[in-house]
Amino acid sequence: MSDMTTAAEWLKEQRQGLLDEELTKALDDAVASVRELGRKATITLKIEVETAKGITRDDVITIRDDVTVRLPRAPKAAALFFVGEDGGLKLDNPRAPRLPGTHAAAGVAEPDPTEDGVVFIRKDQSHG
Repeated sequence: MSDMTTAAEWLKEQRQGLLDEELTKALDDAVASVRELGRKATITLKIEVETAKGITRDDVITIRDDVTVRLPRAPKAAALFFVGEDGGLKLDNPRAPRLPGTHAAAGVAEPDPTEDGVVFIRKDQSHG
């Protein structure tokens, strides 16, 4: 039998077990995101192995790891705006006429009902 270290053993030893913890959390986050959004996630483990710098022995190496996690994101909602004559963005269509009573709900002062000779008559609701 060989003394070769298995990848699973190395994962638990690399950075005093922090790589194993990082991958475990990444996998948990990926599974939760995929279940929630129905879109794929990607976890990439990059391992760099090289001779240890400044050491002339060939039996000493340095191993670096890098974990990259790409989780799916929920699509962001788009907003519809109108461009006014002044070039500014407006939520309301500046060319559409205003209906009586809609200004107050939008936080705009209600126009004077006698302006332009127009009079609004409200039905008295106390008489049936």
